[in-house]
Amino acid sequence: MSNTARTECTTTHARARIIRCVIWLLFGVYLCAAASASPDSGPGKPGLLNSERIQNTFGSYGVELLQSTPTRVSSLYSLEGDARITRTLAVVVFQQDIVAALEPPLTAILNGASLGATLKNSGWALSKRTRFIGDVPVGARFRALAGLPPEAPPQAAAHVYELSVQTTDLEYPVATVLEIHHPDYLQRADLQTLFKLLDSDEPLAESELQRLLAIAEGRR
Repeated sequence: MSNTARTECTTTHARARIIRCVIWLLFGVYLCAAASASPDSGPGKPGLLNSERIQNTFGSYGVELLQSTPTRVSSLYSLEGDARITRTLAVVVFQQDIVAALEPPLTAILNGASLGATLKNSGWALSKRTRFIGDVPVGARFRALAGLPPEAPPQAAAHVYELSVQTTDLEYPVATVLEIHHPDYLQRADLQTLFKLLDSDEPLAESELQRLLAIAEGRR
């Protein structure tokens, strides 16, 4: 084989290797983009605790107890620099008759521990029965905690549900929960995807919703 032929052969093989590398590189970029766009990587992934969803979405999570008795009010936040940005303002109205087995985790919760994570880590399965999904007016407390600018919409997505814990054959009611979400975190459409309002569920009375919203804003 002549030097010219050998050179052309070498050049051809080199080009083929470069093309293969480019194809694999583009394929890797495609897989990364697909994973980033997957619903499993965003706030709309079902099956997560709210604390887990905030951590996954914003890279950090904390809970600040604003009020513990008789009703718990807390800020579930992520960090932007040193600033705490409330992603969910949660109101928890506990049932009056709580079984003795729930007292240890509920004591920790009243002292500031995360509601769902504490119950789950204590070995309980969680059940949520949705009673309301919609947009609600937000007041000064939520706007300040969430760091919303003056031009932000006057409403935010909210979810009200009955929280119960379950064992193999028993279910215990725990609390009625209101969660108001930062607009950059969850919208009403996200909540409607994550949580179904069944025909058999008892809808929330307007008076009860207003009572919960007043608690959230510190008016009760």
